[in-house]
Amino acid sequence: MNSKGLPKTHPTAKYCNITGRSLIVSAISKNESVEVSGKAIKSPCVGYCKNEDGLCSGCYRTMEEIRQWRHYTDQQREQIMQRLSGTATSHACPQCGEPTYCGVHAGESDCWCFHISTREKTGAAHCLCRRCLARQPLL
Repeated sequence: MNSKGLPKTHPTAKYCNITGRSLIVSAISKNESVEVSGKAIKSPCVGYCKNEDGLCSGCYRTMEEIRQWRHYTDQQREQIMQRLSGTATSHACPQCGEPTYCGVHAGESDCWCFHISTREKTGAAHCLCRRCLARQPLL
C-alpha cells in the first residue's frame, strides 16, 4: 500500500483530492466506470479532481454531487451525466453557446448552481454552463 492506501502496483489507482477516497479508475475519460468499494459505478470523473469553490475542475460536478455519487441510483447518476454532457439541456449557455442545464429554467425548484460558491453575475437572461460559471470571479 502507498501513503494514500492504494496498492502500489495497481496501474490506474487514483486518489480523489475532493472526497479523500481512493478510487480505482478503470478508464479515465468521461462516462466510464470507477470502482468504489469493489463495485463498478459509471462516473464522469476524468481523474483531475480539484475543488474550485464548489465545482470539480475535472468533471464539473458539485461537491455535493461528488460526495453523494455512490449513494445515488443509477438513474440519478445517468441524469447528472446527461446534464454534464449537454445531452439533457434546458437552454444554450449565453457565454459559449454550448447546451447546458438549469433546474430553475426547466421548472424545478432547485439548481446545481445553488450548491456552489456565488459567482459574479453576467447580466445574461439565462444561466451559464458549468465551465463558464466556474471561470466567473467569486463575489
